[in-house]
Amino acid sequence: MHLIFFIQYNVKHIFSEPEQAPVIVVSRKRKRAPFMSDTDRPDTSTSISNKEIDDNKIIGKLTISKAQLKEPPTEYKLREVKEEWVGELKNRIISSGQKMLGKILPVLVDSDKVSKKDDFKQEDINQYTFLTLGGNHIRRALEKVVEIQEVTCMVYVGLTQEEALRLACIDNDMAKSLPFTFQDKIKLAHQFHLEGQEDLNRKMKEVLSQIELKEIKDSISTILSVARYPEDSFQLFETIVKNYELQKGVNHSVPQRLFRLLQAESNVTRAHFLQMAADSKSLQKTAESLVNNKKEKALERIFTEQTGEDSWNSAVEKYPNYSKKLNEFKDMKTPKYIPNKLIQYCKKAKESEDQLEKTEIEIKIIVGSRDVSNNKDVSAIISKYSKIILDEVNKVEGLHFEE
Repeated sequence: MHLIFFIQYNVKHIFSEPEQAPVIVVSRKRKRAPFMSDTDRPDTSTSISNKEIDDNKIIGKLTISKAQLKEPPTEYKLREVKEEWVGELKNRIISSGQKMLGKILPVLVDSDKVSKKDDFKQEDINQYTFLTLGGNHIRRALEKVVEIQEVTCMVYVGLTQEEALRLACIDNDMAKSLPFTFQDKIKLAHQFHLEGQEDLNRKMKEVLSQIELKEIKDSISTILSVARYPEDSFQLFETIVKNYELQKGVNHSVPQRLFRLLQAESNVTRAHFLQMAADSKSLQKTAESLVNNKKEKALERIFTEQTGEDSWNSAVEKYPNYSKKLNEFKDMKTPKYIPNKLIQYCKKAKESEDQLEKTEIEIKIIVGSRDVSNNKDVSAIISKYSKIILDEVNKVEGLHFEE
């Protein structure tokens, strides 16, 4: 291409269970009973199979003063107590008018007092402390209810961490009053991660074995991914959960989509979108932004590879107009192959570059009828503005000269 400019004189420039603890069968289709209506339940409400808990660890069903019930240590907790739910339970217990709690709580004798079944003395029961494995929200609610002073409990002794957590899972699954949410599972897995559990996947599946297996299979990889976040990212996750529970309530699981999408991202990208979700308080909008970002990155990678450039930045610099219009292909699916239309677009970009490399700029300065282009000072001006003109032409080349 040969461009000739004739300029006249001036140039101008241009982001519960019974004692023997029988086997329980949990129906996945059972209806949720109204709160506190389980008075007539069989004693198996918090029971567990003999295959699960050794008989030597089961004391049996006892009535215990609520003042002796204490919060278990972190390693025996299925989840942290949610104060909003404690308040809700307190109101329900008071309004029910009951003088005895219908629910049977699974508890563990504090090992500081008793660590073996043979050491447990029923006549000394008032001297013991019992750790609530399940029903921690109810225990906290009962602290505020004077009408109920004693609670029926299924008492265990010398349990391992896994056995204690498994009992908590069963109790939670039987009650169904406060679902064990997606965020609860993540926080439990995070606790195990901080404890240095080597096989986090196996550990979580064992502990959650009493919860619907299909649910575990569908979400376990996302749970483990979030549980392993660096501390600053995990704090952002907790902020997101807090915002969501304030909007929807503590009995709703946080949507998994955003966290599923973030699994393959770098720590920097992940932190960026977690911060976006925490600030905007909208998981849906953040997930959509992430999807668009993934599409843009895929297009950038394809364009860079197809044009033979070393990086996206060099591709943008070399093909400014073509890279700018690349988002027109954003809704094009590119899972296993690159659409032919996109390949042809990249090819056209390279062809236009070949044309640009052949572009010549020729400027003549005519003063009156005299050509002064060869004048030393004028020649320096021409050289300077020729480069400016060429740069501007390169910016519009793909629009006007590609055919």
